[in-house]
Amino acid sequence: MVGRTYSRRRLARDVRRDAERAEHAGGAHEDALGAITKPDGSWRFCVDYRALNALTVKDAFPIPVVDELLDELHGARFFSKLDLRSGYHLRHQRLFVKHSKCAFGVASISYLGHVISEAGVAMDPAKVQAIHDWPVPRSARAVRGFLGLAGYYRKFVHN
Repeated sequence: MVGRTYSRRRLARDVRRDAERAEHAGGAHEDALGAITKPDGSWRFCVDYRALNALTVKDAFPIPVVDELLDELHGARFFSKLDLRSGYHLRHQRLFVKHSKCAFGVASISYLGHVISEAGVAMDPAKVQAIHDWPVPRSARAVRGFLGLAGYYRKFVHN
């Protein structure tokens, strides 16, 4: 039940009861549900998905890594990009593009925070400016945010 507060004793009893039900039901899920005690003494529910993952069909088309995409462009001299409208709803395979975001046969193109040209891949000047203008971090979370942004572009800083 949502919002119900459990005492530790009642929680342990309910977990044991549920585990017994799962054990009697049999099948691949019988050891999937459990609870462990956290260092502070509270309980954490755990679900073991290994049996389910073993039965799951692996993705035939994994999401590509940006660096791998950019490496494929090595040696190219002309670039084009299309921005599809309604990428998930392609109106029965008729593709519609947003003309203001498209470019065809150009020598240099801005793509995913990079500028790509015959000379190679460089940082987008807008991203350099964003790093330059970043406010001084005042918390650990803000420092992590800045390091995440700046760290992504570290391959472009030679010294």
